Amino acid sequence: MSLYDHLRDRREEIAGNWLDAIYKTYPLDTTGFLRNKKDQWGNPIAHRTERAVNGLIDALFAEGLDSDVVMPLLDDIVRIRGVQDFTASQAVGVVFFLKTILRKAAGRALDEPGAARQLLELESKIDSLALISFDIYTKCRDLIADMKVQEFKHSHYRLLQKAGLILGEPAEEPEPNHN
Repeated sequence: MSLYDHLRDRREEIAGNWLDAIYKTYPLDTTGFLRNKKDQWGNPIAHRTERAVNGLIDALFAEGLDSDVVMPLLDDIVRIRGVQDFTASQAVGVVFFLKTILRKAAGRALDEPGAARQLLELESKIDSLALISFDIYTKCRDLIADMKVQEFKHSHYRLLQKAGLILGEPAEEPEPNHN
């Protein structure tokens, strides 16, 4: 049995362990909520995270790594973390949890011929997922920074307008930029 087959057989366990590892990065009171309520409307974070984890594991075991498939799934995990108080390493680091989880799930199957090569292939895919995640995180943080600048401009324009300090023809009010 190949390492891929062994790990595919343990897919549910791998997904559960990865979800647990992701949830443990949240504060303790949030972790319970994330684990217990997975309704799409009552807890969209847990719903999207679980859907993304399952999709990413399927993509990991597929031939190659289809960026059209993984980007929206990674976006569901990273965007949420990008707007919270996570650093870049904390937001993207959850992807690397999968390496340890896969090694533990592999167990003795790593002793089989060709298993080391297959593990390296999987870990290379995980590294690619992390790089894509970092790009997503950076775009999210750039968007947040742009929104803050636009809000700053807008609020100061309104203050100057109210104070009657805008001379000449009425200046065009800056538009909030919410890409």
